[in-house]
Amino acid sequence: MTFTLRVADIATRVVCDEPAVALTVSGAARRFLVPEGPADVTIQVERASSLEDPQAKKLFDSGLVWRLYRDGGDFVFSFTSASLTPVPYKLARFDTSFTNGTVWFNRACLPDDRVLEPLDFPLAELLMINLLARGRGSRFMAVG
Repeated sequence: MTFTLRVADIATRVVCDEPAVALTVSGAARRFLVPEGPADVTIQVERASSLEDPQAKKLFDSGLVWRLYRDGGDFVFSFTSASLTPVPYKLARFDTSFTNGTVWFNRACLPDDRVLEPLDFPLAELLMINLLARGRGSRFMAVG
């Protein structure tokens, strides 16, 4: 399954090669779905039998759901939820330019039959903040 979102003139393609995995985009994000075309960011979605926080330098801890790590040349976001389990239910690893990434979902927390939303809150916002901070995207965005 593949879909593309365009926000601030940044096209983000999300790809999952596992036929049994169903992906979704919900809420306001649906307004940004666009037909296939060139992408500025490509994110591969995968399932993992288990996930752990990276053994890397922690850059930031939101105190709630997410933490940011620096692992070699990559940035890794770890997402946890006390209602699921203390281990991450999702990890997202991006290169230094935030143009290529992988999102892993933890099978131990999320059953195989669950529809997955790779860019749910707060990952989409974290990705966009990092891209805009690097000078990517439209300089002028319409408001309203």
